[in-house]
Amino acid sequence: MQTLKKSIFSATTTLLLTGALSMGLVTNSMAYDRIERQVYNDANFGAITQNIRQSLQQKGYQVINIKADDYDNKPSVEVYAKKGGQAYEFIYSYPSLKVLESKQKTWSQLWNDDNQPDLDDKIKKSVYEDSNFDSIKQKAIQKLSNMGYTVEDIDVDDYRQKPVLEIEAKRGSQDYDIKLSYPDLQIIKIEED
Repeated sequence: MQTLKKSIFSATTTLLLTGALSMGLVTNSMAYDRIERQVYNDANFGAITQNIRQSLQQKGYQVINIKADDYDNKPSVEVYAKKGGQAYEFIYSYPSLKVLESKQKTWSQLWNDDNQPDLDDKIKKSVYEDSNFDSIKQKAIQKLSNMGYTVEDIDVDDYRQKPVLEIEAKRGSQDYDIKLSYPDLQIIKIEED
């Protein structure tokens, strides 16, 4: 009987810790998305990134990519550039453009780190820059609410090279992963998690 009590206690503790950790991950992911969106939605984003490009070009760098990021939970931009055949990564605070990090990287690191602009990044950026994003997101929440789901998290992704909303939701005690097309909110997938 004592062994059974210890097993139940151990299982309960594990479940509680796992839940707490996953909630922390969801919260961190949501904070990152919010910070990234804040940078992309800033009306001055284009002008500020152009200033970065010009400043680095004057120093002999060729800018490969600039993307929104978060640095210690604060808005920042990550810049990938090359100079004299060498790859570099710069992280600037946003919008003040204080250099937070500057490091030389090998080309393999640059490519393997998946830091290059790709279609996925471009699709996400286009959604976050969409002036209707917040209202479409609210429509998605309302649509799923009308279907009996409670939305817990929404992320932007791509599916077959088209923008989608990936949603974690609950109905009753069951968790679901739901994928909706963007911006028309057609159901692509509803799957029990």
